[in-house]
Amino acid sequence: MDFQTPVRMPQRPFSIGISSKVLLMGSCFALHVGERMAQSHLDCLVNPFGVLYNPFSICQALELAAHGKTDLSSYLLQKQGEWGSWLFSTQFDALTRESCLQKTEKALGEAHQYLREADVLVITLGTNHVYRLRQSGLIVANCHKMLSADFEEVSLTLQEVIERGMSCFAKLREMNPKLHILLTVSPYRYQKYGFHESRLSKSVLLLACEAWEKAYQGYVSYFPAYEIMEDELRDYRYYAPDMLHPSEIAVDYIWERFCETYLSEEAMEMIRQWLPIRKGLNHRTDHPESSSYQAFLLQLCQRLEAFSRQFPTVGIDAELAQVHHLMHLSETNI
Repeated sequence: MDFQTPVRMPQRPFSIGISSKVLLMGSCFALHVGERMAQSHLDCLVNPFGVLYNPFSICQALELAAHGKTDLSSYLLQKQGEWGSWLFSTQFDALTRESCLQKTEKALGEAHQYLREADVLVITLGTNHVYRLRQSGLIVANCHKMLSADFEEVSLTLQEVIERGMSCFAKLREMNPKLHILLTVSPYRYQKYGFHESRLSKSVLLLACEAWEKAYQGYVSYFPAYEIMEDELRDYRYYAPDMLHPSEIAVDYIWERFCETYLSEEAMEMIRQWLPIRKGLNHRTDHPESSSYQAFLLQLCQRLEAFSRQFPTVGIDAELAQVHHLMHLSETNI
C-alpha cells in the first residue's frame, strides 16, 4: 500500500559537480538550499542582493549583476537614521550613505564576477506581488518598513512575468553562454494575501516557469520543490510552527531530492564523506584535556587529510587550521 505520491523528477540537462559554480537568487528557500550547498563544500554564492521574492526584482538584480558597473546611488533611501537601497534587502543597511553605497557596490561587484564564471543559476520565485513606489514608479526589492501609503501593491500578470524573464534570460545567455538556469517556486504560503490568492500567485509563477522552460529548452529547466511540498509532504508536521514555512525536515528532504537529481556521482560521494567530518567539527566537549578528546581530534585531522587527498580541488584549509588549533589547546590543558 502506498502512503505517498512521489513527484517525478525531471531529466537533468546538466549536473553539478564539485568544481561547479552555483549562484542562487530569490526567496528564503534559495537561502536554505544555498546554506546546505555551502555546508557541503560546494562552490556557491547565495543571494548577493539579499532575499528577493518577486520575478521583477530578481531579474533586475541579475541584469545589474550581468552589467557590472552601475550607479547605485540613485536607489538609496534614508530611514530612521539609517540608509538602505530599494534594490537590496535590509542586510545592506548602514548608518551613513557612503557606507551603504560601499556595501551595495561591493556586493554588485562580487555578483558580477561570479555570474560571469557561474555554471548554474538557481532562481527561487516567491510571489508575483510587487510594491511600486508611488512617487517614481520604481518596483522595489524591499519596502524597508516605510509607510504603506508610499507604495502601490500590484499583482504582475502572467504575460508581464513571462516577458520580464525572457528579456533577462536572453541577456544572461549572451553574457555567459555556458550558464544553465534552474527554476524553482518557493513552497512558502503567503497568508497575508489569503490562501486562495497565494495559490493564484503561485500559479502565475508556475505557468511562467513552464513558458521559460519551453522557450529555452536545454538552457532553462525546472525543479519541482513546490510540488514536493504540496504532494509528497502534504502534512502539517512538515511545516514550521508558523504553519507557513517548510520545516527543517522538509527542507532537508527537498534538498536530498535536489542532490539526487542534479549532483554528479562524484559530488554526491564528496558530500557523503564530508557529512561525518562536519559533525565532528561541530562536536564540543566539557573535557578538552582528556585523552579520548585528543584521540578524537587526531582521528578527525587524519580524516580531513584523507578527504583532501581524495578531493584536492575542495578547499578545507580553514577546517584543518581549526582542528590543529583545538589540538594545540587540548595539549596545553594537560
